[in-house]
Amino acid sequence: YSTVEYPTLTSQIFHNDGEYSIFMHVVFEPSTSNATSEIVVKKTQITIPGLIHGLLGTDQYGGDLFCQLVYSTQTSLMIGLLTALSTTVIGIIVGVVAGYIGGAIDEIFMRIADVVLCIPMLPILITLAMLFGANLYLIILLLSLLWWPGTARVIRSMVLSIREKAFVMSARAVGASRPHIMSKHIIPNIIPVAFAAMILDVSYAVITEAVISFIGITPLSAPTWGKMLHYAFYAGAFQRAAWWWIV
Repeated sequence: YSTVEYPTLTSQIFHNDGEYSIFMHVVFEPSTSNATSEIVVKKTQITIPGLIHGLLGTDQYGGDLFCQLVYSTQTSLMIGLLTALSTTVIGIIVGVVAGYIGGAIDEIFMRIADVVLCIPMLPILITLAMLFGANLYLIILLLSLLWWPGTARVIRSMVLSIREKAFVMSARAVGASRPHIMSKHIIPNIIPVAFAAMILDVSYAVITEAVISFIGITPLSAPTWGKMLHYAFYAGAFQRAAWWWIV
């Protein structure tokens, strides 16, 4: 590189005093001509170990992998937490209403849940992301709309048992309305189970986001764990002995 185009290249690579180990991988191809014995250099490659730049070194473009990991953690956890929270809220509403009211409302909600459970999630996510553009909030919305049936079924089964308890029947006997009973007596008793379901949904959402990021269905500007795996895979991290990039 010329010093005019990259004036600080040397100072960026060797910015600290100390000893630097540089490994050069050179492929030699001897000449096939019998008239000469010269060796032709076909390809050279210089690799600087990652101990110089950050805790995890750099990627093939010189980006700090530790910084990518930190910012990717923020994005992945944001997706996981928001997806789990919205999924739990939808599941609580549907499960409480279906379980307490019962009858036709229960049948309609549960049949809708059955249909949603049969939808193949990954192809739907890929198709909708390609149609409407890669957007993190769209991915969160789609995951929430596809995951609520599991939480709703668990909540409904608990509500079917709670609605027969003495304190619920007493509230009904004194004339308490359905919204009052559901909000004051039913929901507080199913919060521990809903919270446990939400914790499990966080991990599922993070893994699902990593899958769709790995295949490239996320915004380029949003760093995620899946995108780190995507770049590590296509850059040949294992072949280049950069195993920590994937781990």
